[in-house]
Amino acid sequence: EIHASGIILGGVPHVHTVSRDITERKHAEQEIERTQQRLIRAEILGHMGNWERNISTNALIWSDEMYRLVGLKPGDPNGTYANFLAMVHPEDRGMVKKLTADAISGGKAYSVEYRLHREKDGADLVIRATAEVMRDPKGNPDRLVGTAQDITEQKVIEDALREAKEAAEKANRTKDLFLATLSHELRTPLTAILNWAQLLKSGRLAPSKTKPALQAIEEGALAQNQLISDLLD
Repeated sequence: EIHASGIILGGVPHVHTVSRDITERKHAEQEIERTQQRLIRAEILGHMGNWERNISTNALIWSDEMYRLVGLKPGDPNGTYANFLAMVHPEDRGMVKKLTADAISGGKAYSVEYRLHREKDGADLVIRATAEVMRDPKGNPDRLVGTAQDITEQKVIEDALREAKEAAEKANRTKDLFLATLSHELRTPLTAILNWAQLLKSGRLAPSKTKPALQAIEEGALAQNQLISDLLD
Protein backbone atom coordinates (compact mmCIF):
# COMPACT_ATOMS: atom_id res chain seq x y z
CA GLU A 1 0.00 0.00 0.00
CA ILE A 2 1.52 3.38 -1.08
CA HIS A 3 0.53 6.87 0.06
CA ALA A 4 1.95 9.92 -1.70
CA SER A 5 1.90 13.59 -0.69
CA GLY A 6 3.52 16.74 -2.05
CA ILE A 7 5.99 18.76 0.09
CA ILE A 8 8.23 21.79 -0.54
CA LEU A 9 11.84 21.53 0.58
CA GLY A 10 14.07 24.58 -0.01
CA GLY A 11 11.59 25.96 -2.43
CA VAL A 12 11.69 22.79 -4.49
CA PRO A 13 8.57 20.61 -4.71
CA HIS A 14 9.05 16.97 -3.78
CA VAL A 15 6.79 13.95 -3.65
CA HIS A 16 6.83 12.13 -0.35
CA THR A 17 5.73 8.52 -0.47
CA VAL A 18 5.07 6.01 2.29
CA SER A 19 4.74 2.33 1.53
CA ARG A 20 3.45 -0.32 3.85
CA ASP A 21 3.25 -4.10 3.52
CA ILE A 22 -0.42 -5.00 3.92
CA THR A 23 -0.14 -8.62 2.76
CA GLU A 24 -1.34 -10.02 6.06
CA ARG A 25 -4.30 -7.65 6.18
CA LYS A 26 -5.31 -8.62 2.65
CA HIS A 27 -5.04 -12.30 3.52
CA ALA A 28 -7.21 -11.69 6.60
CA GLU A 29 -9.81 -9.80 4.54
CA GLN A 30 -9.88 -12.58 1.97
CA GLU A 31 -10.32 -15.20 4.68
CA ILE A 32 -13.19 -13.21 6.21
CA GLU A 33 -14.82 -13.00 2.79
CA ARG A 34 -14.41 -16.77 2.25
CA THR A 35 -15.87 -17.45 5.69
CA GLN A 36 -18.86 -15.24 4.95
CA GLN A 37 -19.43 -17.01 1.64
CA ARG A 38 -19.24 -20.41 3.34
CA LEU A 39 -21.77 -19.25 5.93
CA ILE A 40 -24.13 -18.00 3.22
CA ARG A 41 -23.80 -21.29 1.34
CA ALA A 42 -24.38 -23.31 4.50
CA GLU A 43 -27.55 -21.34 5.22
CA ILE A 44 -28.87 -21.95 1.71
CA LEU A 45 -28.13 -25.68 1.83
CA GLY A 46 -29.53 -26.03 5.33
CA HIS A 47 -32.62 -23.85 4.69
CA MET A 48 -31.57 -21.86 7.73
CA GLY A 49 -31.55 -18.12 8.30
CA ASN A 50 -30.15 -16.07 11.14
CA TRP A 51 -31.76 -13.04 12.71
CA GLU A 52 -31.38 -10.36 15.34
CA ARG A 53 -34.16 -8.43 17.07
CA ASN A 54 -33.79 -5.23 19.05
CA ILE A 55 -35.85 -5.82 22.20
CA SER A 56 -36.71 -2.15 22.70
CA THR A 57 -37.75 -1.29 19.13
CA ASN A 58 -38.52 -4.74 17.66
CA ALA A 59 -36.32 -3.78 14.71
CA LEU A 60 -35.06 -6.85 12.89
CA ILE A 61 -31.85 -7.72 11.10
CA TRP A 62 -32.26 -10.76 8.87
CA SER A 63 -29.80 -12.69 6.77
CA ASP A 64 -30.68 -13.09 3.08
CA GLU A 65 -31.75 -16.68 3.68
CA MET A 66 -34.05 -15.58 6.49
CA TYR A 67 -35.84 -13.28 4.05
CA ARG A 68 -36.15 -16.11 1.52
CA LEU A 69 -37.42 -18.44 4.23
CA VAL A 70 -40.48 -16.25 4.80
CA GLY A 71 -40.97 -15.53 1.11
CA LEU A 72 -39.47 -12.03 0.90
CA LYS A 73 -36.63 -10.59 -1.12
CA PRO A 74 -33.54 -9.62 0.90
CA GLY A 75 -34.00 -6.13 2.30
CA ASP A 76 -37.79 -6.08 1.79
CA PRO A 77 -39.24 -3.49 4.21
CA ASN A 78 -42.08 -5.91 4.98
CA GLY A 79 -39.64 -7.98 6.99
CA THR A 80 -40.94 -6.66 10.32
CA TYR A 81 -41.58 -8.40 13.62
CA ALA A 82 -45.31 -7.74 13.37
CA ASN A 83 -45.49 -9.25 9.88
CA PHE A 84 -43.43 -12.21 10.99
CA LEU A 85 -45.81 -12.92 13.90
CA ALA A 86 -48.74 -12.70 11.49
CA MET A 87 -47.19 -15.54 9.47
CA VAL A 88 -46.95 -17.83 12.51
CA HIS A 89 -49.86 -20.27 12.80
CA PRO A 90 -52.52 -18.83 15.15
CA GLU A 91 -52.31 -21.93 17.37
CA ASP A 92 -48.54 -21.49 17.74
CA ARG A 93 -48.35 -17.71 17.94
CA GLY A 94 -49.06 -17.47 21.66
CA MET A 95 -46.42 -20.09 22.42
CA VAL A 96 -43.79 -18.21 20.40
CA LYS A 97 -44.59 -14.92 22.11
CA LYS A 98 -44.51 -16.50 25.58
CA LEU A 99 -41.21 -18.25 24.99
CA THR A 100 -39.72 -15.00 23.74
CA ALA A 101 -41.01 -13.05 26.74
CA ASP A 102 -39.75 -15.73 29.15
CA ALA A 103 -36.34 -15.69 27.47
CA ILE A 104 -36.08 -11.92 27.82
CA SER A 105 -37.19 -11.89 31.46
CA GLY A 106 -35.21 -14.97 32.46
CA GLY A 107 -32.21 -14.49 30.22
CA LYS A 108 -32.36 -18.09 29.00
CA ALA A 109 -31.93 -19.42 25.50
CA TYR A 110 -34.79 -21.35 23.94
CA SER A 111 -35.54 -23.73 21.11
CA VAL A 112 -39.00 -24.12 19.61
CA GLU A 113 -40.84 -25.60 16.65
CA TYR A 114 -43.78 -23.75 15.14
CA ARG A 115 -45.84 -23.65 11.97
CA LEU A 116 -45.55 -20.75 9.56
CA HIS A 117 -47.71 -19.79 6.56
CA ARG A 118 -45.75 -18.21 3.72
CA GLU A 119 -47.95 -15.73 1.90
CA LYS A 120 -45.83 -15.61 -1.26
CA ASP A 121 -46.58 -19.17 -2.39
CA GLY A 122 -49.11 -20.33 0.20
CA ALA A 123 -46.68 -22.88 1.62
CA ASP A 124 -47.15 -24.12 5.16
CA LEU A 125 -43.79 -24.69 6.82
CA VAL A 126 -42.54 -26.17 10.05
CA ILE A 127 -39.79 -24.01 11.53
CA ARG A 128 -37.27 -24.90 14.22
CA ALA A 129 -36.02 -21.71 15.87
CA THR A 130 -33.37 -21.07 18.49
CA ALA A 131 -32.60 -17.81 20.25
CA GLU A 132 -30.59 -16.33 23.07
CA VAL A 133 -30.59 -12.99 24.82
CA MET A 134 -27.70 -10.55 24.40
CA ARG A 135 -27.12 -7.89 27.04
CA ASP A 136 -25.82 -4.32 26.93
CA PRO A 137 -22.76 -3.21 28.94
CA LYS A 138 -25.02 -2.61 31.97
CA GLY A 139 -26.30 -6.18 31.86
CA ASN A 140 -29.79 -5.35 30.62
CA PRO A 141 -31.46 -7.47 27.90
CA ASP A 142 -30.66 -5.69 24.66
CA ARG A 143 -31.12 -8.04 21.71
CA LEU A 144 -32.38 -11.46 20.77
CA VAL A 145 -30.22 -13.34 18.28
CA GLY A 146 -31.08 -16.66 16.78
CA THR A 147 -31.66 -18.95 13.83
CA ALA A 148 -34.71 -20.30 12.00
CA GLN A 149 -34.60 -23.50 9.96
CA ASP A 150 -37.19 -24.95 7.60
CA ILE A 151 -37.65 -28.58 8.76
CA THR A 152 -40.84 -29.25 6.79
CA GLU A 153 -39.35 -32.09 4.73
CA GLN A 154 -37.85 -33.65 7.84
CA LYS A 155 -41.25 -33.56 9.54
CA VAL A 156 -42.92 -35.15 6.52
CA ILE A 157 -40.39 -38.00 6.65
CA GLU A 158 -40.82 -38.37 10.43
CA ASP A 159 -44.61 -38.49 10.04
CA ALA A 160 -44.34 -41.09 7.27
CA LEU A 161 -42.02 -43.24 9.39
CA ARG A 162 -44.33 -42.93 12.40
CA GLU A 163 -47.36 -43.92 10.30
CA ALA A 164 -45.43 -46.87 8.85
CA LYS A 165 -44.44 -47.96 12.35
CA GLU A 166 -48.03 -47.68 13.60
CA ALA A 167 -49.25 -49.65 10.58
CA ALA A 168 -46.66 -52.36 11.21
CA GLU A 169 -47.60 -52.54 14.89
CA LYS A 170 -51.29 -52.78 13.96
CA ALA A 171 -50.47 -55.53 11.45
CA ASN A 172 -48.56 -57.43 14.14
CA ARG A 173 -51.48 -57.13 16.56
CA THR A 174 -53.85 -58.35 13.87
CA LYS A 175 -51.52 -61.24 13.09
CA ASP A 176 -51.26 -62.18 16.76
CA LEU A 177 -55.05 -62.11 17.12
CA PHE A 178 -55.43 -64.19 13.96
CA LEU A 179 -52.93 -66.78 15.17
CA ALA A 180 -54.60 -66.99 18.56
CA THR A 181 -58.01 -67.49 16.91
CA LEU A 182 -56.55 -70.00 14.46
CA SER A 183 -54.92 -71.94 17.28
CA HIS A 184 -58.23 -72.13 19.11
CA GLU A 185 -60.14 -73.19 15.97
CA LEU A 186 -57.57 -75.90 15.20
CA ARG A 187 -57.34 -77.25 18.72
CA THR A 188 -61.10 -77.51 19.32
CA PRO A 189 -61.85 -80.28 16.75
CA LEU A 190 -58.47 -81.93 17.37
CA THR A 191 -59.21 -82.21 21.07
CA ALA A 192 -62.53 -83.87 20.38
CA ILE A 193 -60.97 -86.28 17.87
CA LEU A 194 -58.17 -87.16 20.29
CA ASN A 195 -60.52 -87.73 23.24
CA TRP A 196 -62.86 -90.00 21.31
CA ALA A 197 -59.95 -91.89 19.74
CA GLN A 198 -58.41 -92.56 23.15
CA LEU A 199 -61.74 -93.84 24.51
CA LEU A 200 -62.15 -96.17 21.53
CA LYS A 201 -58.59 -97.40 21.89
CA SER A 202 -58.99 -98.09 25.63
CA GLY A 203 -61.94 -100.42 25.06
CA ARG A 204 -63.81 -98.84 27.93
CA LEU A 205 -66.38 -97.20 25.68
CA ALA A 206 -69.82 -98.76 25.79
CA PRO A 207 -70.89 -100.30 22.45
CA SER A 208 -73.83 -97.90 22.33
CA LYS A 209 -71.33 -95.00 22.30
CA THR A 210 -69.20 -96.30 19.44
CA LYS A 211 -71.32 -94.87 16.66
CA PRO A 212 -71.59 -91.38 18.24
CA ALA A 213 -67.82 -91.47 18.86
CA LEU A 214 -67.04 -92.27 15.24
CA GLN A 215 -69.49 -89.61 14.13
CA ALA A 216 -67.80 -87.03 16.39
CA ILE A 217 -64.39 -88.00 14.99
CA GLU A 218 -65.70 -87.64 11.43
CA GLU A 219 -67.28 -84.27 12.16
CA GLY A 220 -64.07 -83.04 13.79
CA ALA A 221 -62.02 -84.20 10.80
CA LEU A 222 -64.43 -82.50 8.37
CA ALA A 223 -64.32 -79.28 10.38
CA GLN A 224 -60.54 -79.43 10.37
CA ASN A 225 -60.49 -80.01 6.64
CA GLN A 226 -62.85 -77.09 6.04
CA LEU A 227 -60.71 -74.77 8.20
CA ILE A 228 -57.57 -75.72 6.30
CA SER A 229 -59.35 -75.21 2.98
CA ASP A 230 -60.51 -71.77 4.08
CA LEU A 231 -56.95 -70.86 5.04
CA LEU A 232 -55.54 -72.01 1.73
CA ASP A 233 -58.18 -70.07 -0.18
